Amino acid sequence: MKTRRKLHRTFAACVLPLLLMTMAAAAGCIDLDKGEKTLLVYFNNDVRGQLDPCGCRGNPTGGFAKRHAFLNEVRSAGDDPIVLDAGDLLTDSEFIIEGEPRRQARRLAGFILEMERESGLHAITPGEKDLSIGYGEFAALAKKAGITVLAANIRDGYLDRNPFADSIVLERDGVRLGVTGLLSPGLFEKQEDYLKGDFRVLDPVAEGRRVLEDLKGRSNIQVVMAHLTLADLERAAAELEDADFFLAGHPVEGLSTRSNRIGGKVVLHSGSEGRFLGQLRIVIRGGDLKPIDGSRKDLLQARIRGVDAQIDAYKRKAGGQDVLKYFASKPEEIARIRELLADREDSVRTLDKLKTRSFFDFRFVPLDRTFGEDVGIAGRIERFKGKAPDQKEPKEPAVKSGTPNPSTGV
Repeated sequence: MKTRRKLHRTFAACVLPLLLMTMAAAAGCIDLDKGEKTLLVYFNNDVRGQLDPCGCRGNPTGGFAKRHAFLNEVRSAGDDPIVLDAGDLLTDSEFIIEGEPRRQARRLAGFILEMERESGLHAITPGEKDLSIGYGEFAALAKKAGITVLAANIRDGYLDRNPFADSIVLERDGVRLGVTGLLSPGLFEKQEDYLKGDFRVLDPVAEGRRVLEDLKGRSNIQVVMAHLTLADLERAAAELEDADFFLAGHPVEGLSTRSNRIGGKVVLHSGSEGRFLGQLRIVIRGGDLKPIDGSRKDLLQARIRGVDAQIDAYKRKAGGQDVLKYFASKPEEIARIRELLADREDSVRTLDKLKTRSFFDFRFVPLDRTFGEDVGIAGRIERFKGKAPDQKEPKEPAVKSGTPNPSTGV
């Protein structure tokens, strides 16, 4: 009996906790320490090879030198952001003919990918314009630059396997962000490499479902870099239940500068040509893994201020008397005052609940004249544009770009 009791105690103390942890992992449950955790994600889409700020009069916006400087400022302030790109980074054309045009496009692509590595890019999902330089050439340049490529539904036409990565898990402050990338088959139908069968693009929803099922067990929050047509984006948002956020590449009509909802899912984008950076901040509180839209707080606070202004107007009319007594002879006014008071009470109650919940907020960061340029990057861009294609670029001192991420090595 003593031996049996001893075995029971050993099981309870050692084996049972391990068994429970294994069951939790199998169920996709990754525990978080209590307290507040923050993830900061910056992303671009549709930069289209734009090295310099736009030619906007009075306030030139964008450019790699400003973007690089901004991200270094973020890191200098103590943050360790995750940096992503949802595609069409390298060029503005979806079809580039062989010969000198494609050679120049590849040269630009290699230069951009090297700069992205130095600025701390963790992963890119290629768009049709990125692969217009050649499917194999893009893969080789990304590998040389040390950039992780996420494209869960691409298959090599000869090896019948994914030449890139399905997904990646990046951890910050104890929170694990799972990221995958999906592309629309229809975007590549005119490309030579696609027509030759060098690569295939599978159904994004079927492949997305497969990858997200795996990510759910390894991460707390799941993000899809979605270089998709509007039709595919709508279908993915409706059917990929495990996705928490979609970062949209490729022009999608109707997306606003705020967080958008498609099929009940949050869809974000960062504009085009690198004029802005998309900033997604996710705050996890007490292990609550269903962050709500933080913009609701601002709307509720604005609503309360508006109601207070209307109530104050009634108080001024009452001249210091009890408002309900003053307007007792006017049923319509009484009904309106009671409606305002109830509205305020409901808004305050909802706002109090939001203060304890996990939330996210999203904003465009305009890379305008309020931000300086990284002098080293600006100089390299000018030399790149000024030298002949066969000239070798002089070596520069390494540009500090924050702590390399162990998940990507960049």
